[in-house]
Amino acid sequence: MQVSKSGYYYWKHTPQSPRSRQNDKIVLQIIQAFKNSRQTYGSPRIYHELKAQGVKVSLNKVARLMNKNDIYAHFSIRHKRQKYLETILTLIIYTEQEFIATTPIANG
Repeated sequence: MQVSKSGYYYWKHTPQSPRSRQNDKIVLQIIQAFKNSRQTYGSPRIYHELKAQGVKVSLNKVARLMNKNDIYAHFSIRHKRQKYLETILTLIIYTEQEFIATTPIANG
């Protein structure tokens, strides 16, 4: 590391800031809500869970803390498969159409 000794010891002995302590508490609550949701909730739902518990926090802060701590919602294969089937069905419908012009287009 490219750090001076005095800088290191200053950092080591400096107490944690109040905002950092508050963020740590919020992260613990986010992790608990995330585990209760079987790791399927993203930041908007986690935000609403925390709001229902009476925690005063913004949606952006929840999203930022989740991103910083690598907390991501996991989606099920069922939803991915459903979207794939809808896409295939849409493509089949469009490819079965006849794109033959009955009359020539007049340039006017």
